[in-house]
Amino acid sequence: MYRSFSSEPFMHAIRLFRIASVVAASIALAGCILSQGALFDSADAITPVAQGVYKEMARGESNAFEEVATVNVAIDGKTYNVSSEDGREPAIFTMHDGGNGLIITQIAEDGEAGYALLRIENGEVLHWAAACDVASDIGVLADFPGVEDGEGNCMIPDRDTLIAFMTAYASKAEPDYKYVPVAQ
Repeated sequence: MYRSFSSEPFMHAIRLFRIASVVAASIALAGCILSQGALFDSADAITPVAQGVYKEMARGESNAFEEVATVNVAIDGKTYNVSSEDGREPAIFTMHDGGNGLIITQIAEDGEAGYALLRIENGEVLHWAAACDVASDIGVLADFPGVEDGEGNCMIPDRDTLIAFMTAYASKAEPDYKYVPVAQ
């Protein structure tokens, strides 16, 4: 299995949530999985992750997860707001059923939407930052010709393609991050 990771918590924030933000960095950052307009309706969002405090853990150089921050997960209706104590801007996003136990996060802003991927296992939230360059490295792009935009992003044309792309990505890459609930 291919191992993808970023050792810098800030880059994690950029990819995860901003993929959006799903953290607020800039949806125009290279390497994102994007679409013109939102592919999911926020009214159909799901809320499978409980509110609370989580340890954010990034995959390190040794391929083991290492704690990088503590985050607070809040839900307002069907919208998630994830804040951290390390100075990152809050990540505001929705979650959508990607099938086969996968959850696709979406943040829509300025006519574009960015996506990341989650799965809940044993009470922990696994997160794939889902970067276009990694998709290329692990062979996913070969099955989705034409999605690269020439600027390092993957521009996904429709929801079915996004779900298929993310399913293929999760089958070939290990999660980049893990969120572990903190007992309160």
